[in-house]
Amino acid sequence: MSAAQRVFGALVAFASLVGLALGSVGCGGSDTPPPGFVRFADHGLLLDYPAAWRKEDVRMEAGGEAAGTKLNIVRPSHAPGINLCVTLFRQKREYPDIAKYGKDAARTRPFALPEGRAVSDGPLSVPGASDGGWTVTTDFFTEDSNRRRLPARAVDVLALRGDEQFRLTIAGPRDELEHSPEIAAIRKSLRVG
Repeated sequence: MSAAQRVFGALVAFASLVGLALGSVGCGGSDTPPPGFVRFADHGLLLDYPAAWRKEDVRMEAGGEAAGTKLNIVRPSHAPGINLCVTLFRQKREYPDIAKYGKDAARTRPFALPEGRAVSDGPLSVPGASDGGWTVTTDFFTEDSNRRRLPARAVDVLALRGDEQFRLTIAGPRDELEHSPEIAAIRKSLRVG
């Protein structure tokens, strides 16, 4: 092997190591949240969110969707009277497998939202989800405080682990959900164990 080939091989190996290191930082592999974010942690359930967002109290009820709610955060969007909302649920497992959980959410979600329309659903890797992850994207319409009709989107990230099920819901104006680096960072930070 020539000296040039050895140098090239060493550079490829170094680039691979750098790529792995940078990839783990971008995917929530860090022990600390990114700058400007705070970490919600509860018995292995982790989610990083912007410190400037407002944490809202959520009433815990026995049964129903609100049972097991752990976190609800919001920030005003660019549209008057409309918030970007992030809600994280941890509940007792109700589904035998992730495909059933995901397909049920994909089937029912459009009916829960004004003019809801299924966009996509499918498997997703969620760190700690030993029994799998799924994502469901639903478009809908809402009105701002000026009664203007706005396109909106809800993205649900579902996960199963042991006897628990998890649901991260991110909703708000469609353009903000599609282009917000904050939303991307929140979504990537989810860990369920």
